[in-house]
Amino acid sequence: MVVLTIFGLIGAAVVGWLIVTMINQYTTKKFNYQIFDGGTLVLVTIAYALIYFGFDFYQSALKNGGDILNGQLMIAIGIVLIVLDIWINIKNTNFEEGVVLSIVQLLFYVVGAAAIAFLVVIAIGIAGGGRNGYYCDDDCY
Repeated sequence: MVVLTIFGLIGAAVVGWLIVTMINQYTTKKFNYQIFDGGTLVLVTIAYALIYFGFDFYQSALKNGGDILNGQLMIAIGIVLIVLDIWINIKNTNFEEGVVLSIVQLLFYVVGAAAIAFLVVIAIGIAGGGRNGYYCDDDCY
C-alpha cells in the first residue's frame, strides 16, 4: 500500500506540474505574464501561514481569555496578501481569466505552502545537527 501511495503522489505531482506549465505557457503567450512563479508562491505561502497561525492565536486567546486582536490582525494581513495576489493577477490579465486563474493558483499553492512548511522543518532539523540517538553516560543507571 505504501508503494501505491508513493506512486500516486509522484503521479499527482507530475500531473500538477504539467497543469502549471500549461497555464504558464497560456498566460505567457496571451498576456506576457506567468501566473505561477516564485514571488507569488512566497507571497501566498506567507499569507496562508499568517491565516493559519492567526487562527491558532485567536482560538487560543478565546480559550484562555487572552487578547484576540493579535490573531485577528494576522488573519487580516493574510487575507490582504491574498487579495493583493488576486489583484496583481487581474491587473496583468483580464478580469474573468484573472479571477479564475487566481482561484486555480491559490488551490495549487495550498499544496506548495504545505510542501514548503515540511521542507523548512526538515531543514531546521538538519541544521540543528542533533544526534540520532540517546546518549547516556555512566550516571544514568
